[in-house]
Amino acid sequence: MVEYVVEWLRRTGYRAVGRRAGECYLVSAQRGDRVYVMSFARGSMADVYVAKVTIPELLPSPEWSCEVLEYSPHGYYVLEGEPGKLLSAILRKLELLDRTYREPGATPVG
Repeated sequence: MVEYVVEWLRRTGYRAVGRRAGECYLVSAQRGDRVYVMSFARGSMADVYVAKVTIPELLPSPEWSCEVLEYSPHGYYVLEGEPGKLLSAILRKLELLDRTYREPGATPVG
C-alpha cells in the first residue's frame, strides 16, 4: 500500500519517499518548500487503513517514527477501507494542514 501512496503523491506533484518502520510505514512528501510526514498501518480492529498526516514542525521530536506521529496532538487521522478514497482524504488533509498551520493568521506552531 505504501508504494501506491508514494507513487500517487509523485503523480500529483510531490516528491515522496516511504519506508517501513516496524509495524507501520512512514512517508515524507514535499511540494515546494512544504514538507509533510505521514504514518500508515492496517487497522487492528477494523479492515481499514489508518493514516496520520502532519507537518514536521509540529512534532515533538526531530526523529520521525510511527509513535511520534501517532501520539502527537497535531495533525489529522484518516481511516479508510478503499485505497482511492484514502488517497483523496490524504490530499484534503494536506491542504487542511496548510490552511490551519501555515497560512497567515493560522494557529501558531508550537
